[in-house]
Amino acid sequence: MHSPSRVFAQYGDFTVEGFQLGIERNSNKALRSMSEFSNQISEKGLSNITVDNRTPILPNAPSNLAESVNQPQIFITINAAPNMNEQELANKVGKEVSRYFRGQQNNYRNSYRDID
Repeated sequence: MHSPSRVFAQYGDFTVEGFQLGIERNSNKALRSMSEFSNQISEKGLSNITVDNRTPILPNAPSNLAESVNQPQIFITINAAPNMNEQELANKVGKEVSRYFRGQQNNYRNSYRDID
């Protein structure tokens, strides 16, 4: 007699093999059903769809996510050192400010709030 753990391991193997065989044998049925369903939606469902083009209920709803995040006004004063490339410095500052705002937008999107 085999140990119970080996017997149950074998049952697990048989169960997985059974699932595999069942899926392989019936996958065509599932695909056929999905295809028929999608055809029915295409034939019947699309003709009844109406698009609501009315103005939003919220009068001042932001038109995009960037507007919906509270973006403060930032003033940066940088005094360039001698021999410093001002354009390169401006590009670096711009990239950091953009990175900051992208992080703020990302935090807002991940905050479980209704955005729309």
